[in-house]
Amino acid sequence: MIGFRKPQDFERARHVLDAARYRSEGIDAVLGGAGWLTPRAIDLPRYDHLTRTEIPLHTLIRLLLLRLPVTEAAVCSALAPMALETWVEAGILESVGADGTVLSRLQMIPVEGLVLAADSPRLDRTDIPDDYVMGPGGSSLQLAWSALPTVSECTLDLGCGSGLAGLQASAFSRRVLATDINPRAIEITRFNALLNGCATLDARVGSLFEPVPGERFDLILSNPPFVITPESHLLLRDSGVRGDMFCKELLRQSSEFLREGGVCQMLANVPHHRQRPWMDEVASWCEDLGCDALVLN
Repeated sequence: MIGFRKPQDFERARHVLDAARYRSEGIDAVLGGAGWLTPRAIDLPRYDHLTRTEIPLHTLIRLLLLRLPVTEAAVCSALAPMALETWVEAGILESVGADGTVLSRLQMIPVEGLVLAADSPRLDRTDIPDDYVMGPGGSSLQLAWSALPTVSECTLDLGCGSGLAGLQASAFSRRVLATDINPRAIEITRFNALLNGCATLDARVGSLFEPVPGERFDLILSNPPFVITPESHLLLRDSGVRGDMFCKELLRQSSEFLREGGVCQMLANVPHHRQRPWMDEVASWCEDLGCDALVLN
């Protein structure tokens, strides 16, 4: 299980990160720009060099962002006044090696005023576990940035992953429901809600709209598994059916869960057929929905 045992430790952890300036602007200043959010292998030696000083911010960048082994003494200094054991018991850090170094089991990514725990993107792509939870990337950020900031009584983050869209929407939503078929994603989203002081997010396990029967929403946000691929082992990417068919079904079901005047915003890939324009394909998704549709290419 991922999470601090004492509720007050989530607030204490936020204070530790804030005191070290472990936020986007602090990391930008150290690493030189925002390329660290989607790092390339060629960048890592430079980031390693730039964070060699044993000050709390450098230590936390190496530990929680770059996921490099760090000496126990440096980690204890960066986490003070919290104890290292508290973070180990929470399933975030672990002691490794005879030399007493510490390694983070999760990546913790500052983005959009939040700090989000997720699995590290540096895993070998041939050895990614089925329940891998991806951190904020291009598509999830695109959805979060484009979410309509209108007052919402209830917002749904469908396929929440690490919870970025739902947590962002909590700023203008009285209540947020976050759902995902991956139980590990729900566990991490709950952790991220507590870490970021969000008390209005409820995370539930299940596929599509199964976890929210009878609910109606002012805003539905979804970054679904839209990759059109024959593979099916990754929950975050592969729906078990052809990617565009899953997105089509999601879109068509969403109109039934919107309140009058509600909006569904989602991302999707659409196949390009030789004999059929892609717009015709999308138009078939929207037939007889009983609501307007706006498609941006």
